[in-house]
Amino acid sequence: MQYALPLTDGDSLPLSKKNMRRACKVMHLIWIDPARPGASLPSRYLENKESWKRHNPGANVWIWTEKDVVSLIAREFPEFENVYLRLVTPIQKADLARLLILYEHGGTYVDCDVLCKKPVCFLNCNEKENIERCGGDDHDDNHEEPGIVYNGETRDIWLVRSPLFSEVYQNCLMTSCFVRDPFWRDVAERVRFNMERIDQHSNSATFWWKHHIAGYVLRVIYTTQLTGPACIDRVLAEKSVYHARIGTFGSDYYQGDVLWHAESGEWCPFLSPRVLWHLLLSLIRAKFISVVFHSSLTIF
Repeated sequence: MQYALPLTDGDSLPLSKKNMRRACKVMHLIWIDPARPGASLPSRYLENKESWKRHNPGANVWIWTEKDVVSLIAREFPEFENVYLRLVTPIQKADLARLLILYEHGGTYVDCDVLCKKPVCFLNCNEKENIERCGGDDHDDNHEEPGIVYNGETRDIWLVRSPLFSEVYQNCLMTSCFVRDPFWRDVAERVRFNMERIDQHSNSATFWWKHHIAGYVLRVIYTTQLTGPACIDRVLAEKSVYHARIGTFGSDYYQGDVLWHAESGEWCPFLSPRVLWHLLLSLIRAKFISVVFHSSLTIF
């Protein structure tokens, strides 16, 4: 089977899965700390990392630091360097990084606050077993590589359905059976589009996005729309060709018997001392009270 996979410019390119290399047993965790680019996972998440190794001994777990991500983008995705630098919080940088990592390396991305409680099926079966379960032949050069099997279904990409009303899918757990699957590139391009749109437009709404303080607050509040799960939803809404290739993990892979997502709230950093200090300095520097008072007169 071939898929007419849309390119970012609206054209389409026939692409066979035979051109994509499998990468089912690689796992990616990301920790972004701009103050310490080489810092790995903090102690509060070490148990989560060990739980993945303990229950899935065949998986290859990679820990990505800020230094690793910056190096990857500079080497493989220079067109995203400016976008990455303009993202204001670590979680937004991690949102973009996970997409580019899955595109470049395939495998499974998982948030640091996800605990593995039981073995994950596709991380523990061997490649031959997975191919046979899909009805394929690993020695047949004319047979396209199968996807990942979960609950009897075979898909190339697996996502977690969100329990929130504002989004269809979460991005806390995402699995890509193949390296360089165009889906991840398209979602990353959506992030770039969002950031460029803020900069290019000039009207009463985007004024606040560009404001030194209000812009920072808005970008944090709208993280899910700018860089997060909403970008996945938009790509799927615009490009239906991906629908047949994507499967949905059950609730046992969110807050259930297999995985438990603790939802630590790293995406909203307002209460961290570093952010509070940053906001305090910004208030003093920009004379926030007078700006808001003057602007409110023109709006209301």
